[in-house]
Amino acid sequence: MKNLLKGICSFAFFFLLLTGCQQKKLPTLSDAEILHQNQDLLTQIIIYDVFTPPVASRIYVYSSLASYEALKYSKEGTSSITEKLKGFGKMPQPEKGKKYNYILAATKAFFTVVKNVKVFSVDSLKNYEESVYNSFKESLDDSTYERSVALGDTIGKVILARAK
Repeated sequence: MKNLLKGICSFAFFFLLLTGCQQKKLPTLSDAEILHQNQDLLTQIIIYDVFTPPVASRIYVYSSLASYEALKYSKEGTSSITEKLKGFGKMPQPEKGKKYNYILAATKAFFTVVKNVKVFSVDSLKNYEESVYNSFKESLDDSTYERSVALGDTIGKVILARAK
């Protein structure tokens, strides 16, 4: 029993020594984690700003719809929700043959809507949004980044036009 305990302790010490000596890298988030964190930040803002349930639900619906409409282009054949609803304008289409990052476009569409539905905790929203955009800037070429942001912004504005 003592030998087993010594073995486990030795292994744990050796493992900690190896992992502690390695250079720390910032973890990269998966696409789903980015979208989940966007929603989580919105939830924290809604709680902090004490929105009523009807207002909170409108914020969730419009921002999530904007995110979906941008993200749908990542998988061919995905249908639009806004086409089935009344009063929405035609959603902008990505240019054929051009490269986009649809997670970035979905994030931009999401925050375009959230910022324009008058949330009060603007500072925490701006800080998070900038950090997300910076991580995309580091991993994408400039033209893909700009196209993706422009697509997301335009989609967000179409959703906002209907929301008003």
